[in-house]
Amino acid sequence: MVKVESNRVKRLGGSIFPGLGLEPKFGILKGAGIFMLLIPIFWTSIHLLEVEQTNVVVVVDYPTQSHNSNSKQVCPRKKREKSQDASQLQKQQMHPDGALPPIHERTIFNVAPNYDGLWDDVCVHNEFKKALEKIQIAEVKHEPFDHIYVQNLFSDEFYKALMNELPHHSMYAESEYAGTKPTYDAIHLAEPSTTKNGRIVVPDDCVRKMRKTDTTGCWRDPVQLHSPRATKGRTLTVDSDATRYPLWTQMIRLAHSRNFTGLLYNKFATGTGVPTYKMEQLERQAKGVEMSTILRNSAALRIEPTSYHLTPHVDMHQKVVTWQYFHPENTDLANRKVGTRFYNLKPTFRDMVEMHDVDNPGWLDYSHFDLVKEHPVIPNYFFAFAPNNRSYHGASIDPIQMEGVDHNARRTFLGFVTSKEWNFHHFHKKDWATRDYFYTADV
Repeated sequence: MVKVESNRVKRLGGSIFPGLGLEPKFGILKGAGIFMLLIPIFWTSIHLLEVEQTNVVVVVDYPTQSHNSNSKQVCPRKKREKSQDASQLQKQQMHPDGALPPIHERTIFNVAPNYDGLWDDVCVHNEFKKALEKIQIAEVKHEPFDHIYVQNLFSDEFYKALMNELPHHSMYAESEYAGTKPTYDAIHLAEPSTTKNGRIVVPDDCVRKMRKTDTTGCWRDPVQLHSPRATKGRTLTVDSDATRYPLWTQMIRLAHSRNFTGLLYNKFATGTGVPTYKMEQLERQAKGVEMSTILRNSAALRIEPTSYHLTPHVDMHQKVVTWQYFHPENTDLANRKVGTRFYNLKPTFRDMVEMHDVDNPGWLDYSHFDLVKEHPVIPNYFFAFAPNNRSYHGASIDPIQMEGVDHNARRTFLGFVTSKEWNFHHFHKKDWATRDYFYTADV
């Protein structure tokens, strides 16, 4: 028995479950003060799950399209199962106001149209549900700053299907972006003995170019990172034709959903992850409604070039959570040191630098940092962190590291959870969904 309040299942504890059954809506028969709940026949069960850092929430197991409730769900399917006509399914799923349930403006029964039933809506949703559960229970590591990682985010079968559908590198648009530029004005730090008061406030104390009379101990100077001839990477955003890359289209839709953005925010909104000033700004923007309604996710698929350098930086303050999903076709890059790196300031500078991340300080020179951890470019690997004043990260890739392997092997799906009000777009002006929605099979 599910308690219904205001025409929707009551969400216990007010937090977003990482699975896909969020705020399911049901048709209500209205009589003289009598309301009857119509439970869709394809729902198999509803159970409760207690999740770390959240209260008890309602979890919905997703249905098969078969009317036989005793049939065992096997994914991927080995053959097409008989299903109802799509138009009949849509009629059954109509809300009282006549609107179809939202999955990025499509109904769930046409999720992967060219897979002939092998990866239908049920199997895709189950994969996403399990993946988000893995993110939910992932342990938050605190050094060098709050982050999580998940190896084997999806099942081997689903990852193989993603690889079979992987867009050819020629489908990605060549573009210049951070990391591809051969030179950058990096921030340099002076030795503590030469600074005034032994403190450096970044970026407030940084001058354009260091002079002998300067005592700030912080200046910007161009750094040659790689060859001037290497200036572009490859980016693929949203392909609106779901029949071309149906599974990757759904991956992008999931990334834009409230399920994903809300989960990542809640994961790091702990005081040591998302900075207090950001949480306060977001709370004011939310005005008492669920936080995930105001969050957006600037996301895209990318192939990094063989010359790619991001010197240590903490990310712009508009980025609430940064996440990345490596999806190379093999393990050729596992030991090439071409992953995303996490850094700590060297002990000489650790206690003297005051980083004001709210001012978007820019990048610092590699020489001031110790490498603490590298997230490797291996298949099916996900990680995320909350940018703050100590989230120094970057990358350093030179052609010699990519010798003997496919130069298009460093494939990544990455994004940045941000606020709709900030109107931040990392890739281009259409890189996040204009409205909020749940990626859910509920009607």
